[in-house]
Amino acid sequence: MESGRRTALMLTGDREVDSQAIRTILAELFDLQVRDRDLFRLAQHSIREKNQNDKRRFERFQDFAGPDDTTMTLLFEHAPVWNENPSSFWSSSSVSDLNCYPDPHVHFLEMYLRAERDSA
Repeated sequence: MESGRRTALMLTGDREVDSQAIRTILAELFDLQVRDRDLFRLAQHSIREKNQNDKRRFERFQDFAGPDDTTMTLLFEHAPVWNENPSSFWSSSSVSDLNCYPDPHVHFLEMYLRAERDSA
């Protein structure tokens, strides 16, 4: 409660002036957080730059090399059937030949699709 009053006393009532003061304080705290991460690990809150999550997502997207060869093979082999009948994508029979793919993700997909069919 005391810190809330202390912050309120810093405000002038002028939105432009107050928002600039807040931006300055947040920037200073952000710089301190970057320099002393251990101190901020003890704090209840952290500070992030505006749109930081979007910036990181975009960076990861730029690093994405595209699907692996196995995925591309799977897509090319099944695309005609899936384009003709999109709901067949969810049919376990459309992926019954997936055991030839070494990627474990393919096997998870197959188990998921079979579980969906079995529980229906």
